[in-house]
Amino acid sequence: MHTRTVGSYLFVLATLGGTACGVAPAPTPDATPDATRDANTDIGADVRADATPDATLDATSMDAAPDAAIDAAIDAAIDSGPPSLFTDYLGCRTNADCPAGTGECVTSVTLGLAELSGDAGVDAGDDAGARVVSVGTLFPGRATPGVCARDCTLDARACDTLAHAGGEDAGALPYVCQVVAVGESPYPSPAPAFPFAVSSEAMAAGVPFAALCRPRFGADSASAQRYCASCTSSASCGDGACWSFRSNGPVSGGAQGHCMPPCGPGSSCPSGSVCRESAGRSYCFPSVETCGACRDVDLDGRGVGHCAARAVDCDDRDPLAYFGATDACGASDRNCNGAINENDAPGCTAYYVDQDGDSWGEGSARCTCGPSGLWTATRVGDCDGSNRLAYPASVEWSTSRTDMNCDLVYTRRYTGIAYCDPITCLTLGTGVVGWNLFTGAEPQCGESGQWGGCDAVTRLCTFGPRTQQCQ
Repeated sequence: MHTRTVGSYLFVLATLGGTACGVAPAPTPDATPDATRDANTDIGADVRADATPDATLDATSMDAAPDAAIDAAIDAAIDSGPPSLFTDYLGCRTNADCPAGTGECVTSVTLGLAELSGDAGVDAGDDAGARVVSVGTLFPGRATPGVCARDCTLDARACDTLAHAGGEDAGALPYVCQVVAVGESPYPSPAPAFPFAVSSEAMAAGVPFAALCRPRFGADSASAQRYCASCTSSASCGDGACWSFRSNGPVSGGAQGHCMPPCGPGSSCPSGSVCRESAGRSYCFPSVETCGACRDVDLDGRGVGHCAARAVDCDDRDPLAYFGATDACGASDRNCNGAINENDAPGCTAYYVDQDGDSWGEGSARCTCGPSGLWTATRVGDCDGSNRLAYPASVEWSTSRTDMNCDLVYTRRYTGIAYCDPITCLTLGTGVVGWNLFTGAEPQCGESGQWGGCDAVTRLCTFGPRTQQCQ
């Protein structure tokens, strides 16, 4: 796959290495064409009886060296009527080259935004920002400048009147509006380092795209191609694979997918698709990962094209990430605003300011996806943000008048009055330890006094200075 920039838009283009318009064999015409019938049709004047290219048409062609075999194939297809099985778009130079029911000769498609119109679908409206891109740019390698189809960028219903026979004893198969090119998204890819600025107006408007009415390639039930046909297993895709764009791999467990036909030497992919390898085999994949009018890989109703919602899906692999979604903690920009891990996002944690690093905070909480700056504490109730030893349930003591455990009470560490009888202490070595009543009462927080009692070793009443500590 290659990308090309046209104007200010980025296109996703298929590289098809010389792929020409492939059409399955049509019913054999009468040995003698009905000249009267040709003369009465609106395309009769442009139908050529033999395989010799029309010099006038060749002179106006975008192909400097027209392929006579391709011209002859187009003429034969027109003479015999619409083919029952398309393996590619029918090539053309003028509308006269397109049999009834196959559309007009489209040489360029609109690159713009469809106007949403509720359940009724889309309305072409007045899209002043629309651009056009040539079919030759979208489908390189074709021998003709146009394809028989219809531009359905602005209106997915433009394909409603197009259909072709589905093979022997099969009914008519309607054309499918398929996204064939995607413009530049207002959400950058790859995303730069967060945060970055995005335009909310542009994000709400969506991603420009181009869509074209596509015939059912390989629609015959006997065909191994069955390009983009719905499937639940590869068994229904002949030699192809039943592919899931969501998982980007073969379907499993009965999930819904689309048939991707095989490709390789001696075979080519339809215009708008590319041949790439998967699990050792090669298949034709739509170049913009969709078989229809909306590229919505994660199936959240948001994507590029005629989707349920037009706003940008910044991560089409994550159904929870899209413009306007609720953000959540993690590495994904869920709401597509260019930022991650925003305040109050689901999954956030309440953090409080912890100025002294004791893991206890104070003040009001801020719900964030992780600690930041001083907002690091998950517990609140610190009564002294400047003292890392003062916090609820602290077992630390201080000589200053500080409420160390934040209970609003100054709890003294050393309490009680000493009692030491010299005779009892001498004989038994026992007494009551406490403050010396004769040198003063129990000191306040930070004040000093005489603390002691009977020393069991010396068998003497011993007192010494001590500063009262409080919690």
